[in-house]
Amino acid sequence: MEKTSPQSRPIGGDFLDRFVRLVRWTIINGLLAWCAWEAVGNESVGAGRVLAFTAWLFGPLAILCACSPDARKKIAAKGRSVPAWLSHGYGIPMIAILVWNGWWMTAIGMLLMEIGEATVYSEPNAQDEPRR
Repeated sequence: MEKTSPQSRPIGGDFLDRFVRLVRWTIINGLLAWCAWEAVGNESVGAGRVLAFTAWLFGPLAILCACSPDARKKIAAKGRSVPAWLSHGYGIPMIAILVWNGWWMTAIGMLLMEIGEATVYSEPNAQDEPRR
């Protein structure tokens, strides 16, 4: 009987994992875009509250993860769900739309998410290396 290491994956496992992460990213960010559309365009108070809550929950959380070298390594080891150009290509226009319509505080929360994500996936620099 042949044993496999815990790190080995079945054929296509990496593709399936990436696909699931892409679908998850698409659903979550699609719902946030829908909340922004409803809040800004249709003046839905509930959708605006969900959007603001999400921005202010995940914005500071992303900054905290970016400040922790251990968290950065764990998150960066998984890799991005989508390419950086797609992720930031979604986030930056979302921030611009929120600012344009006067949703300053929610836009700041979304900006914190973008900064945290960019920091976590940035190339490691000398400050992350342990001092000897």
